[in-house]
Amino acid sequence: MSTFLKTDSKMRYTLGVVYAPDEVDSQGDFSPAEEIEKACHGFMRSLQGKKIKKGALGFMHKDWSDDIGDIVECFIAPIDMTIGDAEIKKGTWLLGAVWSEDIFQKIEDGEITGYSMGGSGTREKVDEVAKSDDEPSRFAQAMHEAITSRLSSEGR
Repeated sequence: MSTFLKTDSKMRYTLGVVYAPDEVDSQGDFSPAEEIEKACHGFMRSLQGKKIKKGALGFMHKDWSDDIGDIVECFIAPIDMTIGDAEIKKGTWLLGAVWSEDIFQKIEDGEITGYSMGGSGTREKVDEVAKSDDEPSRFAQAMHEAITSRLSSEGR
């Protein structure tokens, strides 16, 4: 889970990182920018053309009520940037939401501190890292192969 980068109490708005490239998350996993971008685009495609609220924003991966809030921004950082005091890497998935009064109160109370991406994936043990910036990491290669293989097996 990441910390919100920006909040606006009057609008009940938050902006935060959904997933940043090559940073280990709270489950000990990480992903390259290319795969994060695919996940972000897939998420937005799943919402297009549907009158969906339910499932788009949830609370603690349990409550998917229609009145939790609305996604108002969802994008991949096109460049390295700074938001407030936070350094954001190119390829980071960012999301902005406007929340219900009840949920925003939980944000102000510190009960909710950021976004947590739901989903599933295939884990692969990684025991080597890149030796230089020009050489792709074993992780990036393994992630690409695993995701490509999974998508192929699902007929995508």
